[in-house]
Amino acid sequence: MRSLTLLDTGAGCEDPDKAARYKLMARIYRVTGISPLRRVVVPLMFGPAFVADPSNKPVIDEWERRLRRCQRSGVSKAVLAVASRVPVEDEIAAINVATLVIVGADDAAVSPDNAQTIADRVPGARLEQIPNCGHCSTLEQPDTVTGLLREFLLRTSFRAGSQV
Repeated sequence: MRSLTLLDTGAGCEDPDKAARYKLMARIYRVTGISPLRRVVVPLMFGPAFVADPSNKPVIDEWERRLRRCQRSGVSKAVLAVASRVPVEDEIAAINVATLVIVGADDAAVSPDNAQTIADRVPGARLEQIPNCGHCSTLEQPDTVTGLLREFLLRTSFRAGSQV
């Protein structure tokens, strides 16, 4: 492995209050699907500026359509895994490849402070915080994320002596 990119994530365990909420949402989702949870989940997944802009409604609707097509038990298990994850903050200092950490400045699901912790603990890691962006940075600001990835991968590839 020559490089690592981490998007909208943390290395610590979930906040206990959030974990309890996520576990409840996972149980509800498994039985009912997204409909009764939409009002709560959308602000966790998307930043307030993105949600407030009516032109972004098609993106959120498509995200919801795709979520509806997923197996409920699988999505529920994924949410439970997030709520119960084991912290790796003490282990990430051993990462020895170029690392880019990207986070939405308005991420309500994973605080930008969590991304900062990763960047502080991974030697030489670079943190990029995207303004006016929530947890779904690749959906909210795909051009920005793509630009950051492209620049990072080009820089990393040339530094390693290979060509893209």
